[in-house]
Amino acid sequence: MTRKHGYILLGVLGLGLGLVLVIQTFQAAHEANCRLDCCGNLELIALALDSYHSAYKSLPLAIERTSDGKLWRSWRTQIYPTYMQQVEMFYDPSSAWDSPDNLRLLNGTPIPLQRKDSTPHQIILDRVPWAFACPTSHEKKRDGSSYVAITGDGTAFPPNRTLALSDIHDGPENTILVVESIHCRPDWTEPRDLDFDTMSFKINDTTKPSISSDHTGGAFVCFADGVVAFLTTDASEVEVRAMLTVAGSENISRQELRERRVLKW
Repeated sequence: MTRKHGYILLGVLGLGLGLVLVIQTFQAAHEANCRLDCCGNLELIALALDSYHSAYKSLPLAIERTSDGKLWRSWRTQIYPTYMQQVEMFYDPSSAWDSPDNLRLLNGTPIPLQRKDSTPHQIILDRVPWAFACPTSHEKKRDGSSYVAITGDGTAFPPNRTLALSDIHDGPENTILVVESIHCRPDWTEPRDLDFDTMSFKINDTTKPSISSDHTGGAFVCFADGVVAFLTTDASEVEVRAMLTVAGSENISRQELRERRVLKW
């Protein structure tokens, strides 16, 4: 190889390395923006839950059933769009989530609405409304809501009853309400969430439904006081269990987990 050819080869290699660095920088910036948007979605959900609590003096019932046990309604339809977007109510609370009227919200059927000036118009909803779609997961074409509640006895969303924030004896700042999950992804109208008794308490577990995300190193969670944080894979199963219960009296605090970088802001 001549010296000239060597210079050309070095130039090509340098160009290629520069291109790789540019791509990596772009990907890192894109993921950072996606994380910000995901965190913002959960902050809006937290505000909506707080507004609902102010109106009804309790959190919504996570999974509403009929007297004969039929699944009826999800907490997500209690807050969206009423407490999250200034549009008319289009969910029909007088019928089940999988009734023909409510299934229109998932299958792209135009929904007739009436403006305040009495002018009729129509909307077509995305299968997953923006409020329930993590951008990173949406890009991977995952179906269903990115955000679910933790349900079950001992959680903030027990079966068949509602809790007020004052019922959270471990402190709202130490108790998680809503999380990201890539393995439990119900339609936003579907009354289904992560069940405390059957879920994994390992963050980003790939074998069972868990708190998980398409972000590297952990997933976003929303605490009962409205704070959204990134829960890393360094969290132990004992710590995760403690943060999901309302009255376990565990000697685990959010501040201590933040100082150890188990939780990140």
